[in-house]
Amino acid sequence: MQWRYSVVQNVAVFASVLPVIAAWQLVDTLDWYPYFLSAAAGVALALALRGALAVVHARLLRRSAAFVAGEVEANDAPGGLLLWLAPPLWGIALGLFANAYLDPSPASEHASEVLRRSHAAKGPGQVVLRGYRPGEAELAIHGNSRLVMRLSEGEAVTIVARAGLFGWDRIEAITPRR
Repeated sequence: MQWRYSVVQNVAVFASVLPVIAAWQLVDTLDWYPYFLSAAAGVALALALRGALAVVHARLLRRSAAFVAGEVEANDAPGGLLLWLAPPLWGIALGLFANAYLDPSPASEHASEVLRRSHAAKGPGQVVLRGYRPGEAELAIHGNSRLVMRLSEGEAVTIVARAGLFGWDRIEAITPRR
C-alpha cells in the first residue's frame, strides 16, 4: 500500500514542475529576472488567495489520506506540497507563455555568427553567438535548445527576436544565413 503515497506525491510534483519545463523549452527569455518576477507574482497570488487555498488544502489532504488508506494521518498526507510549490512555478510558466504568445511586437532580424560551442563534462554545454543587444558581446544559449542544436562553429546566422509582451526579450528563431 505504500506505493500509493509515492504515486500521489510524484503526481503532485510533476503537475507543479511540468509547466515550467514546457515554458523553458518553448518560450524561454534571454534573461533570468522574468523567472524571478513571475515566481514572485505567483507567491503574491497564493498569499492573496490563502483563505481559498486553505480550504482546497484541507480537502486535498483528506482525499489523498483516504486514497493512501491509513498509511498516514490526514495532516501528513501527500499532495499538500502541490499548493505551495505550484503557484510560483505556474506563475513562471504563465508569465513566460503570456510574454511570448500575447506579444504584439514585430519580429526583428539580427545578423550574428556562432563563435564557439562549449562542451560540459555533464550535460549539453552551450552555444555562444555574437550578441546583438547593445552592450552585449556574446550570447550564450543552452546547447539542448531547439534553436541551436544543428548549428556549427563559425556559421553565420540570423537571429529573429521579439520584444515580448512584458518587454522580456526572447529569441523566436535562429536560422543559418545563406
